[in-house]
Amino acid sequence: VITTLHGFLYQKHPEFADPRKLTFGLEMLEKTINHSNHFVTVSETNKKELAEIFSVNPSMITAIPLGISQEFHEYEFTKEERSAFLRKYSLPEKDFLLYVGSIEHNKNIQGILTAYSKLPLGTRNNINLVLVGGKTVYLNNYLEQARSLGIRDQVFFIDYINPASLDLASLYNLAELLIFPSFYEGWASPPLESMKCGTTAIVSNITSLIESTGGIACYCNPNNPEDIADKICNVLEDKTLYESLRRKGLDFASGYTWRLCAERTLQLYERIAES
Repeated sequence: VITTLHGFLYQKHPEFADPRKLTFGLEMLEKTINHSNHFVTVSETNKKELAEIFSVNPSMITAIPLGISQEFHEYEFTKEERSAFLRKYSLPEKDFLLYVGSIEHNKNIQGILTAYSKLPLGTRNNINLVLVGGKTVYLNNYLEQARSLGIRDQVFFIDYINPASLDLASLYNLAELLIFPSFYEGWASPPLESMKCGTTAIVSNITSLIESTGGIACYCNPNNPEDIADKICNVLEDKTLYESLRRKGLDFASGYTWRLCAERTLQLYERIAES
């Protein structure tokens, strides 16, 4: 039995777990781990977590990073094409910051909204905030937070967009920055997808995100909205820094493909089958 594991949110941050699912989820995970002969994790960080939390021998764990789909790359847009795309999603003709991911507490949506509200008024008036993710029970809470912060007219929530479509890649391309200050990740695709599209990512300074972005994104303290806001301003205002991060991000992200992920997974399965 070979088991692939994508993270340990419930173990590392039980405060973010759905209490209705927590006990069952933990029991099933422990049962699965006890009946497995080898493990695949999506990052070296996850490999270390699996070894530490469940006392699994590291020799039984192989870290294989995920890939980036082919539609994520740089595109050229005419002014008319940009306008038409923004109209499709009812977005104003204005620059925007972008978040992509689930609309959940562990993703630090509340921190993103607070950080945006702390941007200098002149900066905020020139750039909106767009959050893309499937609707959850928490959405109304975030809408109310935006209203209480006085930024509701500048914040736009877009429902889930299929990564296989070109629309998500277009949003990455058109955004000024990706903001991704998550509290926990096993492996996060949006920062890499954004980097592959030539858009710099600001992500949490947590181990898994430093690993999955190669140490070349812009890193922030997820617990400090002021720091997130400062990093946004720094990257927007420092064109040399922005261009440096953009070029390094493009180079780094190009090394992650689904073909490579599949080849490494197949090689592991063949090796274990032959042993």
